[in-house]
Amino acid sequence: MANDEVILDCWPSMFGMRLRIALAEKEISYEYREEDLRNKSPLLLQMNPIHKKIPVLIHNWKPNSGFMPETYGNFSAEAECPKFVAWAKTCMQRDSVAKSLPDQHKVLEFVQVLSQKFGIE
Repeated sequence: MANDEVILDCWPSMFGMRLRIALAEKEISYEYREEDLRNKSPLLLQMNPIHKKIPVLIHNWKPNSGFMPETYGNFSAEAECPKFVAWAKTCMQRDSVAKSLPDQHKVLEFVQVLSQKFGIE
């Protein structure tokens, strides 16, 4: 293994994004492993046997478990939460944040697919 740290994660996980940002801020390199949450890997089940959830940060093979579009439908984050949106825009100016988060269009597409799947308008 190239790194002492491994992250088991799924790209749209906000908790995983927080973890990736924190590691980037501390300039800690890691190996990223994407998890299929419908078919959890043996490594995920081994490293988080109780909750079986992501993200999991593995350090020296020991586990440590532990974006909103600006407009969607009739909801406008800019109008409803202007301070939050201003804070998010400020955060996105940091390379550690901008490089750790997925593309906002990919996230929006993911939310739309889930909304259609579950019949949420």
